[in-house]
Amino acid sequence: MSIVTMYVLWHTHDFYAWCRWVFDIPYEIDRGKQSWARLWALIIGGSGVFTSILSMAMLAINRHRARKSAIGQWYDRPDLTAKDLYGTASDAGGGNEETVGRGGDGRD
Repeated sequence: MSIVTMYVLWHTHDFYAWCRWVFDIPYEIDRGKQSWARLWALIIGGSGVFTSILSMAMLAINRHRARKSAIGQWYDRPDLTAKDLYGTASDAGGGNEETVGRGGDGRD
């Protein structure tokens, strides 16, 4: 969406010139105003593009960090069983209906 916004803002003066040509109104593009409009188009549209690229890079970096931080932890063993995770074999089966909710107290 930011690329579309940047394109529209970049060509605003061209659109005005076209509208004035269609309605036969003389119009001369002010190069100073056009350059300011294009600067703001780059700031507004470019920040959206930059933010999108940065967020994709940070997502990849954070996923890599999460994988590395899990290596060597107690739950990273291949011989890990449900009893090791939950304490007893009866708790590993899903538990009773009272502890199914988010709070574990059976109210939600």
